[in-house]
Amino acid sequence: MSKQTLVYTKVEKMGLLVHSKNAPDAAEWDAFFEAIKTDVLGKKVKSLLVYSDGGAPQHNQRAKLTGLTAFQEIPTQVVLDPGIHWDQAGNRVGAYNWAYNKEVFAHAPEELAGAVSLLGIEDSEAIKTTLEELKTSLATSAE
Repeated sequence: MSKQTLVYTKVEKMGLLVHSKNAPDAAEWDAFFEAIKTDVLGKKVKSLLVYSDGGAPQHNQRAKLTGLTAFQEIPTQVVLDPGIHWDQAGNRVGAYNWAYNKEVFAHAPEELAGAVSLLGIEDSEAIKTTLEELKTSLATSAE
């Protein structure tokens, strides 16, 4: 059995996806995608926050997600582990591959409150708490 590389949950009306350092396999990504698709189409999720410790889906997997979020107009913000949100020239990396909006840029972990605020959520404490719990559970399951 492969190690778990991602975990997804809802916090109020926001979807929260957390990636480990590794890419998910097809079965794990498909299970996540079905869960978020059900939440989005059922109007249980109105925005998405992605936190990645370096892992990411394959291009075709990510295309399915951005197709869903773009068509349903689900705003998405991305928080990337330090060291991977700047390119070699020192420019901030765009998060277009995660979010359908070309104006979305990846955020550093210390910018979490700002990313959450851009999703229309003023109190980021519940998000921070849940994010830390998910990161811990993901690290534990990957051991």
